[in-house]
Amino acid sequence: MNYIFLIFLIFAIFASNVSASYNFRNYNTVEAIAGKGTIELNSHHKSSYAEGMIFNSYNDFRINKVAVKCTLNYTNHPANYSITYNEIIPAKTFFELSELYLDYHITSHNVLSIGVFSFKYGAFSEYTRIGIAKSDALTTLYYINIPGVFYTYNNNFKLQIGYGKRESKYYKLPENRYERSSDGSDILFLFLTTNNLKFNFSLSKIYYDSLQPHKFNQSKKLGTLKLAGIGYHCNDEFDDLYYSILGVSETKFNGSEISPTGKALHGKNFNFSDEKRKYGYSFLFGVKKHLLTQFFNKDIFVGYEYFRASKYWTSYTTDLYNVGYYSWGDLGNSHKIYTGIEINPKTKISVFYQYQKRKYMKLKGGNSVKTINDTDTKLYLRLDLLF
Repeated sequence: MNYIFLIFLIFAIFASNVSASYNFRNYNTVEAIAGKGTIELNSHHKSSYAEGMIFNSYNDFRINKVAVKCTLNYTNHPANYSITYNEIIPAKTFFELSELYLDYHITSHNVLSIGVFSFKYGAFSEYTRIGIAKSDALTTLYYINIPGVFYTYNNNFKLQIGYGKRESKYYKLPENRYERSSDGSDILFLFLTTNNLKFNFSLSKIYYDSLQPHKFNQSKKLGTLKLAGIGYHCNDEFDDLYYSILGVSETKFNGSEISPTGKALHGKNFNFSDEKRKYGYSFLFGVKKHLLTQFFNKDIFVGYEYFRASKYWTSYTTDLYNVGYYSWGDLGNSHKIYTGIEINPKTKISVFYQYQKRKYMKLKGGNSVKTINDTDTKLYLRLDLLF
């Protein structure tokens, strides 16, 4: 076992035991994944077995009007479970501070927050703190970490306005963890939640590190990205979950200044040029049903998801190593079915099968694409444990 993970685990167990004395809440989740994936790239089949582990520790310390929230993450990612730019990704291990921010409760309905924020389970998800309860998707718009400031009003509805700024020289994510790991961005956020409906909007200025030899690692503006989405999710009286998200994107990218030559440059898998405006959309629909059987006397669940991303869909779902989420490189159609059993409220075992048909491939340098005919299938077993 990795020694860092062992130290991390000891800390989490200690935090759980002292939480009551210090008004300190602590949740820890482990996701152990093992499975087989088959990828068809340009008529060549590649197949591999892989296993991985994800450990999260959510910590919330409160005193009077102030709360400090911290999330630590240890990830041992398997290889060959995600494709972006149609690349096969090797196995990697990461240990990172995912969240660290301070909430100041101005009044009972008004909160000001500052720090590093995580959108790793999507802006529409209400299941971000306890891994056992979270849905199996709801992540088509955002999957990022970013430092910034947020104002939240929460009464009969929830309104959040925020600003985030990520720049490589100030806040660098682990290398190659995200497609934009060396980039910067300025993002304005607006989130609105009422009952089972959610709406969000963001305006981003995207910066890339220049590839020119005499300007290497200098940030240059690539362009702008606008994202808007509306989502619906609900749990019925049987705790069945229904959810859908519709997202639209607008990009205006000019990759000329970041190209190695400083001018427009075209190739088989890249396009550094002025692409003008391009529009895209994505749609996600999912259902998760619970079946209480007398034979097992356990809560058995089954689920289905359908995801479609158009030719020029662009989002902030950019983790190269994700297993079940939908990256901005997944342009086409995806079907996922799964089933599992909740052994107790803190333990569940799931089996997933996912089929993806990619119609387009992102080109490096902007938001241009080329037509492809690639597929991949995934079959894996997952154990979730909350403690």
